[in-house]
Amino acid sequence: MLRTETRNLEFVEYDVKENSVQRRWNEIRNQVCSLIDYRLEYASGEKWYRDYYIADKQEFLDMPFLDNLSDINCLPNGIIAEVFFMESCRRMDLNCTPTTGEEDIWGVDFKIDNGIEARFLDVSINISDKGLQKKNKAGTYPTIFIPWRPYSIGKGREISYAEQYLSTGVFSQKKFISGIISYNRNNLHALERSVWKDAKWGEGYMGLEGILYIKDLKDTIDMLKGGYR
Repeated sequence: MLRTETRNLEFVEYDVKENSVQRRWNEIRNQVCSLIDYRLEYASGEKWYRDYYIADKQEFLDMPFLDNLSDINCLPNGIIAEVFFMESCRRMDLNCTPTTGEEDIWGVDFKIDNGIEARFLDVSINISDKGLQKKNKAGTYPTIFIPWRPYSIGKGREISYAEQYLSTGVFSQKKFISGIISYNRNNLHALERSVWKDAKWGEGYMGLEGILYIKDLKDTIDMLKGGYR
């Protein structure tokens, strides 16, 4: 896990007051910076890789206070989602370890371990058609997609888990993991149809060469399901 004093978020429920919102923002911000520091410590020698994470960290350092809760949506949401994913795994007693820089470049964000087996995986909040086409590829590690904005507050506006946590002090790990399992099972079924029935998938389809990817994805989802129970 992260070699920091703040490696676990340990989200708890607070009264909705300004100082509590700031405290929750500090938790998220510190965790994000800790994860980035870990990635940089074990980073690839590639300059573009280090520059990418240094720029992301600077965005968080430049925002010590939130004028509006929605300001969190202006920050790199992918790294925030990774922090919430790690917290969920911790609550399910899954050992979730960030990968090294070299592994990250290969498309592996985390290794999860339930004490019996271990799985490498990518995580992504990009659930657009283009994002699915990019990530669902034979010969790569499986991607777990995170539906990141599940809360509707009317007038067509949806908010993320991070904004919900900031405003209420509540992070529903069960809702988070349940949504992940549901979405990724649908993705898995679409890929299975694509392999066995040549169903259209974006600009093409995943043929028989994708069978191993599909098996790895199913096993990874099953591990999350096992922890969720």
